Amino acid sequence: MKKLAIALLLLAFARSVQAAENPFLDLPDSHSAAFSEGQNAALLNPVFADTYSAPALSYRYLQYENKGTGNHIGSIGIEGFSFTYGWFANVYNKRQREVQNPGINFYNISKGFFFNNFWGFGAGYSFGTSRDSSYDRYKSLTLGLLLRPSRFISFGGAVNDLFGTIGGGQLKHREVYAAALRPFTDRVTLSADASRFSGQSFRNISWTFGAEARIFYDISLFAKSGEGRDFNFGFRVPVSVFSISGQYNNYKGGAAAESLGISIPFRQGEGVSAYGKILALSIGNIREFEKESFFGKRRPNLTDIIMGIRCASTDSEIKGLIIEVNAADFAHAQEIRGAIQAFRASGKPVYAVTASPGNTAYYIAAAADKIYYAPNSMFGLPGLSANVYFFKKLMAKIGLSFDVFKHGKYKSAYESFTNEGLSPAARENLISIVADLNEQFISDIKNDRELSDQNIARLFEESILSPTDAKELGFIDEDDYYEQALYDLKEKTGTKAIAGFNSYIAVNDISSGIGKKDFSWGRKPVIAIVHVDGTILQDESALLGNGIGTGTYLDMLTEVFEDSSVAAVVIRISSGGGSALASDFMQYGLVNLQKKYSKPV
Repeated sequence: MKKLAIALLLLAFARSVQAAENPFLDLPDSHSAAFSEGQNAALLNPVFADTYSAPALSYRYLQYENKGTGNHIGSIGIEGFSFTYGWFANVYNKRQREVQNPGINFYNISKGFFFNNFWGFGAGYSFGTSRDSSYDRYKSLTLGLLLRPSRFISFGGAVNDLFGTIGGGQLKHREVYAAALRPFTDRVTLSADASRFSGQSFRNISWTFGAEARIFYDISLFAKSGEGRDFNFGFRVPVSVFSISGQYNNYKGGAAAESLGISIPFRQGEGVSAYGKILALSIGNIREFEKESFFGKRRPNLTDIIMGIRCASTDSEIKGLIIEVNAADFAHAQEIRGAIQAFRASGKPVYAVTASPGNTAYYIAAAADKIYYAPNSMFGLPGLSANVYFFKKLMAKIGLSFDVFKHGKYKSAYESFTNEGLSPAARENLISIVADLNEQFISDIKNDRELSDQNIARLFEESILSPTDAKELGFIDEDDYYEQALYDLKEKTGTKAIAGFNSYIAVNDISSGIGKKDFSWGRKPVIAIVHVDGTILQDESALLGNGIGTGTYLDMLTEVFEDSSVAAVVIRISSGGGSALASDFMQYGLVNLQKKYSKPV
C-alpha cells in the first residue's frame, strides 16, 4: 500500500511537471527579440514597451481551429509602460501537441527604457490564475535588452520565465538571442532568433527565422518559421485613426489558430485614409516656444507650425490645408507665409479663413489660394505703424527723474523716460524701419493677390470696407464662414477626412525634427534650437520670466553642446536687446563651447 501511494504521488508529480509549460511564450505579434511591431511585443522583450511601435490601446481575438470559444487579449501602452490582460479559454501545449482549455486569467506589466533609438533595457512581470491546477498560480519575470548600433542591424536578447512557476512546478527559463537585418531599406527586415531553455545544450538550440516587408501606405506583411512545422504569417494595416492586424499560426502538432487585432493610438491622426486628409490649422497668439504645462496641452509654437506645414507639403496623404487666421507678430507672419508658399508649390491648395481686420492676419491669409472672410465683419488694413509713449512728466510729478548714459545718437531705448517727445535721430530711425516693413507688406500682398495700385490706394483712403466691396476689389475671394471654406476644400481635394494640426505634429514627431513617422534604427542626430527670448539680463533668470539671464542661457548651451546626439546648434533670437555686459558674457561662453566641442552653430 505504501509503495502504491508513493507511485501515485510520483505519477501526479510527473503530470504536474509535464504540464509545467508556459503557453504565453509564442503569442501573436511576438515576432523577434530584436524586431517586433505588434501589440504583444513587450511580452517577448520588455524594451518594446518604450519604442515607437508600442500601442496605445489594443485588443486581439485569437481562436484555435475546431474550438468554439476564443481568447481575448487587451493591452494599454503609455509612457514606456505596457499593461496586458488576457482571457485564454484555450492554449496549445507543445509538449503534448494538443489544444487544452484551462481557462486562464493572464496579467502582465512591462516597462521599457529605450535611449535615443540606440540601446535600451526592460523588465516585465507576469502572473495568472486558472481553473486547471496544471496552469494555476503562474508567475514569471522577463528581462530584455536591445541594441541598434546602425540603421541596418539590430540586436536583442531576453530571458523569459526567470524564477517562473506554473501549476506548482518550476518553469525552465528561456534565453533568446536575436539579430535583425535590413540589407536594402528600412522597408524590409529579416530576423533570426536562437533560443534555449535552462539546462539545454547550446548544440540543441532552437532557431526561428522571420521576415517583414512594409509596402505602400505602411501596410506590413510578415512571416516567421521555426523548427519543424511551426510557422505563422500575417499583415498589419493602418487605417484612419486605428490599425488592424491579422495572423495565422500553424503548430508542429497540426493545430492552427487565427487572430485579428485592432490598435488605437491615443494621439489621433495615425493611419491611412483612402482619399487622403485635409490638414486644419488655427493661427493666433503664436510664441517662439511653449513650455510644457502640467495642467494643459502645449500649444504649437512657431517652429512646430513652420515644420508641420513643410512636412505636410511632402506628405502624400495630406491633400490640402485650411488655416483659420488671427493676428500674429510681423516677423512670425513672414515665416509662416514662406511655409504656406512652399506648401502651395507642391501643388496642394491652401484656403485661409479670417474675420480679423488686421495687418498680419491678412498678410498670412494673402499667401493662400483663396481667402474667406466672415460676412458680418468689416474689412480693413490700417497699414503698419509704431507708437511711442513718454513718461518724463508723469515721473516728475512724483519726484522721479531718469538718468542714462548712451553712446551714439541712435541709442534711443530710454527716451520714453528722458524726453517729452521723439528726438530727430529716433524719429528718423523709427520712420525708416516702419517704412521698410510697410513696403514689404504692401508689395507682398500686391503680388499675392494681383492687386492694382488704385485698389490698394482706395483701401487705405477709405480705411474700412464691407466684405462685398473687399471681394469686388480683389482683397478676398468669398464672404463666407469657415464651414463653407472647409466644404469647398473637401470638394476640390475629393477628401472628407480632417487631420487636426496638433495631432498631426504629434503623430509625425514634428517637435523632434523628424518630420514623418520614422522607422529607422540607430542614433538619431538632432539639431538643437536654443531660444533667446525677451530682454537680455545679467542675472540668472529674468524678472517674471519676461527675458533671459546669462546663467540660464549658458546652462542651455552647455546642455546641448555636451549632448552627443546634438549634431548642430541653432540660436534663435527674439529680443529687443538688453544688457551689453550680459550679451558679452553670453557671446564669450558660446565661443568657448564651440572651441571645446566643434559643433556648427
